[in-house]
Amino acid sequence: MDVPMYSRTIVKDTGGKLVMATIRIPQDRWADVWKLLTSIGPITRIASAPIYEISPQHLEALCHAGLPFELVNLQAAEPRAANAESR
Repeated sequence: MDVPMYSRTIVKDTGGKLVMATIRIPQDRWADVWKLLTSIGPITRIASAPIYEISPQHLEALCHAGLPFELVNLQAAEPRAANAESR
């Protein structure tokens, strides 16, 4: 699996440590990806499309499992809705 570029798609704290990433889950593998992500910990849906904020542990597990995802540019994603879902 090609590792996607991470520029402008992740959020780091002032020390440069990864604190979250924003991804889109492909519809055809959504159930597999969702099962893995929710087994690790909570994730947050941040747009009407299947766009989620995930932790570094989620990102590492997705890469390790070879499951498909797309890193999303935070500036290009929809603004966070007041009713954003967290699971």
